[in-house]
Amino acid sequence: MKFATWIGLRHSREQHTGLRAIRWMPVAGELRSPVREGLQNAFLPDRTADNRQPWSTRLYWRWYEHDELRPFDAWPAPSVPVVIDTMLSFIARLFGRKKVFTEYEFRQVAFTLKDDGVVQYAQWLHPGEFGNEVKQEHVDFFRRYIRRGDFVIDIGANEGDTTVPMALAAGAEGLTLGLEPNPHVFRVLSANAALNTDKTRIVPLNVAATAEDGEFTFGSGDPSYGNGGIVGFTHNKRRNTRYTFTVTGRQLTRLLNTHYADALPKLTFIKIDTEGYDKEILKSIPDLISTYRPYLVVECFGPSLPAEKTELYDVIAAHRYSLYWLDDFVIGEKLRIERDAVAVKQTRNILAIPNEKETA
Repeated sequence: MKFATWIGLRHSREQHTGLRAIRWMPVAGELRSPVREGLQNAFLPDRTADNRQPWSTRLYWRWYEHDELRPFDAWPAPSVPVVIDTMLSFIARLFGRKKVFTEYEFRQVAFTLKDDGVVQYAQWLHPGEFGNEVKQEHVDFFRRYIRRGDFVIDIGANEGDTTVPMALAAGAEGLTLGLEPNPHVFRVLSANAALNTDKTRIVPLNVAATAEDGEFTFGSGDPSYGNGGIVGFTHNKRRNTRYTFTVTGRQLTRLLNTHYADALPKLTFIKIDTEGYDKEILKSIPDLISTYRPYLVVECFGPSLPAEKTELYDVIAAHRYSLYWLDDFVIGEKLRIERDAVAVKQTRNILAIPNEKETA
């Protein structure tokens, strides 16, 4: 009798003991020992990205895709009772399992860009966020709007996947602020700020940009807080905010006038990605927008209500900005947004350009 099962290889290194990078393939029947070496070679990771520490590998198996891991040394002779027992255990865990918090580490990788050379980057190993890359086309996009020596701000910076390209455009002569209230990913943002100091100048701040100074609730649908934002000010699905903690919020204009007044005359670009809270931030910084006229990138958050998305459009347009869809941070044809078309279902970014800076 043949039984379906899954086999995979766990890769780990001494410096990343929490890393679980498991690749799986289905097989049927018994797996003979001569097959092991071939399987291990097939599952070996790409070592070209970072070979400073040796990888350790161990083969595991399980009956079903979400079953518990068993060392390959314990490969059993399949039997009907074992299969039935395993199926019942799997069903019980599937419906009774609780998600738990996991603190994910990061790894340092290097990307070679055509114009900017080698760029070091810290990648967060959270499975929902892992794999961000620094690309020349992203840096080129920001260079269209950011000059060397400019002051730029990334609000909701996460690990720094947009902060770093923005900072490369502004250069070491400029200043890039990265605001990220989530302490679990802020560690990674801080690591990125410490890299490439000959090319960038990044100041990471572990605060949220908020309408007023104070303490706020940060919510996420992930117990390990891979993503999330300030809750209570915009519509969101309950499952997106079920895990919460308290973060510090700072009113942006007050923060900049107090600590970065000398840089303000060179403020040219603000990116905001705060899971629906974007419009509240924009409503709190009218003087910054009217005085310095920065380019804006904001998120039109999918779960927000249509009225909230329309309000976001109105808040920006009232400052005499033209709005365009931005589906990726690359140079391409600009698709202008009309007010009655902003309430799209999916989450999309908006590029807002001051009317006086419009070019063909």
